[in-house]
Amino acid sequence: MSTSTNFSSSTTSSILLRDASDWQAWFLVIKGRAEFDQIWKYCDPDLPSKPVLPSGGETPQHIQDWVTTGKTPDGETSQTMALFYNAHRAIAKEQDQKRAKIANLFTLIINTVPADNLPLSEDTKEPYSLLKKLKDRFQLND
Repeated sequence: MSTSTNFSSSTTSSILLRDASDWQAWFLVIKGRAEFDQIWKYCDPDLPSKPVLPSGGETPQHIQDWVTTGKTPDGETSQTMALFYNAHRAIAKEQDQKRAKIANLFTLIINTVPADNLPLSEDTKEPYSLLKKLKDRFQLND
């Protein structure tokens, strides 16, 4: 098993999870990628329950109203509303980036596990659930 891993946006890996003997090396690559992308807390199969994934969040109503009408709520200035709006956009952008990284990790997992070993189902649509099932199947008990 050879490995070529570049923890940038274009990770390539020739590690495949074919059987239990591949688990440790394969898992280290997946975990390393998730840690590099700062999303491990959303993927760690050792967590006791499924983590809440970042959401894009809806724009608060008072900001939507200000954007569409230009009217500020009582006691707020246009500058304050602009600060709220920019802060909300920055948070939403960061959440979008995290969700994209989580989706990329899921794709990496799918691409490095042969189809006959993939426990895909309705409840394995994100890395945490898929890693948990793969760990149960492939990790050797010490």
